[in-house]
Amino acid sequence: MKDLPKLFKHEYDKMTKSGELRTLVHDTIVANTKKSLDSIFESWGPARKALEKKFESVIVPYIESSDISEHTLKLDIGLNKLAEEMTGPQTALIKKFTKLFSAEALPELMTLDLVFKAWLKDSANNIDTSSLQVHFDSGPYYEGVEVDCRATTEELPDAYLKNWDRMWVHFTCEHDESLNRSFLLTKWKSSKDAIFRFDNISQPPVSELKFMSEFDILLLRLSKCYVKVEVKEYQKIIAGQDFTIEETLEPTKEPEAEFS
Repeated sequence: MKDLPKLFKHEYDKMTKSGELRTLVHDTIVANTKKSLDSIFESWGPARKALEKKFESVIVPYIESSDISEHTLKLDIGLNKLAEEMTGPQTALIKKFTKLFSAEALPELMTLDLVFKAWLKDSANNIDTSSLQVHFDSGPYYEGVEVDCRATTEELPDAYLKNWDRMWVHFTCEHDESLNRSFLLTKWKSSKDAIFRFDNISQPPVSELKFMSEFDILLLRLSKCYVKVEVKEYQKIIAGQDFTIEETLEPTKEPEAEFS
């Protein structure tokens, strides 16, 4: 133990003369600097947030001002060709993916009743007809089913959300509840018109696209393309009056012929 200080001094002088100590100090400084920078730039670090804001302020306006219609058209053509050539279990997925990223133009403004009619058309193709009566007076056809569209306003306590008018829209079919759809429309309270936007309808994983209906894909496209929705009955709805559109859904599927 008495020789420990001498041994330490000897090794220290040896490392100093050889440059090993300098290298060790350098490596330690580099390692700890990297740790500090990693901490600053980690997921919730202040520097990362600041960088994201800077990138967002530069990149987002550029993307929004860019015309990508030519590339979208090429993607649409390519996907359609792929869907035509493919067979097997992935065909449905490719076809749904093609429709989701279709280059087909959407209107800038739709009325709520037009959105409802799109749901009616898709539901007529997908409704469960197993328990529906068959009529034969003008050829065999399934009986119609009563469906409706309802809209209700929603008030939330959050101070920020109080600046928004929020309206839930429900498309309902009691006969086949798998067809039921609900979505949220929003607009600024300060805006006196009846023009709403879809409230950020989330996109499902690609693997689930094949289970989406035509209307689900349309709804997602309307949301992603910021299509506006006019609700002509808006003033009645916010006044607390009941708003319902009732329709009879006529199944597209025809009954199969039975021979006795």
